[in-house]
Amino acid sequence: MQKRILCHVKLHSLRTKPIHMYGFEVPRNHKQAIAIDQRNGNTKFADAEKAKIFMINEFFTFEDLGFGGNPGPEYKKI
Repeated sequence: MQKRILCHVKLHSLRTKPIHMYGFEVPRNHKQAIAIDQRNGNTKFADAEKAKIFMINEFFTFEDLGFGGNPGPEYKKI
């Protein structure tokens, strides 16, 4: 029983500890990215998100067909 609990504690700490890459903390989600920006007093992650969204929209990556839109005969439903 003790060994199983210890394994769970170890896995939990691996999943929740901060990840660092090239000397910077890497956020796991949007909320954590905003918290890192506020803690560091800058807007690097917010700027990166804005740039990413801009590029997605710039290259017309997605086409909104609306609710119940028909994608056409060349698309297969999976």
